[in-house]
Amino acid sequence: MVLWYTNPTFLIVMLMLNALVGAAIGQKKNRLVAGLVFGFLLGPIGWLVIALGPDMGPKCPECGGPIVKGAKRCKNCGAILEHEESLEERLEAMDFPDKPFSGPDEKG
Repeated sequence: MVLWYTNPTFLIVMLMLNALVGAAIGQKKNRLVAGLVFGFLLGPIGWLVIALGPDMGPKCPECGGPIVKGAKRCKNCGAILEHEESLEERLEAMDFPDKPFSGPDEKG
């Protein structure tokens, strides 16, 4: 008779469940991959490591409080937050020549 906790299917399901719970906790702390890995490898202990660890989300430069991505003002201190340009916005602002650069040996 095979015990239920030695069944390979049960063990695989439990590892996946641990990883998903860890990923859910990690997503709240902006540490999704770390939550997934720690949850998979350590189970409930990994959940605690991620839950008690630091939040890796954006911080206010004035007060250091957590801010929502894309916010214009800090909800804690009211500081005006600078808008960071995305890579696409910076590339559009650059003036590129119509013809790609040709090396010093090429003419024309």
